[in-house]
Amino acid sequence: MEPYYVSWDEYRGLARRHIAPHIKAHRDVKAIYAIPNGGVYLAADIGRLLGMPIRCVDPRGSYRFGRRDYKYMVVDDIIDTGDTMRRVVGRCNSDNLVIACLYATCKNQRIYKTSVWGEIIPDRHQKIVFPWVWKLRT
Repeated sequence: MEPYYVSWDEYRGLARRHIAPHIKAHRDVKAIYAIPNGGVYLAADIGRLLGMPIRCVDPRGSYRFGRRDYKYMVVDDIIDTGDTMRRVVGRCNSDNLVIACLYATCKNQRIYKTSVWGEIIPDRHQKIVFPWVWKLRT
């Protein structure tokens, strides 16, 4: 299967149409955690909408973060297998999480109930290539 290349215009349009309208409902979020590398771009845009800074969280790290009584948002560009998001969510001290991503597979859309999605990908085997990746390679 051919990879699907996302342009900057498509990224911005997707974020504006699908993500931005839902974000304002989460103004009680205390911190935004971005999963590098792809989550940083979307988290920065969400942070601007909510007027708050973002923090990066290493999915390979072992430290715990957050407070029980706070609501947090964890942001990534895509959730395909769900492994990265599961590692990060498992380390957050709060059970009150909002997951935000541009693309997710059908399977992972059902797992994360309190989530904001851009588009659902029916086939997790299709490779999605974001502009911050393919621009670096050209």
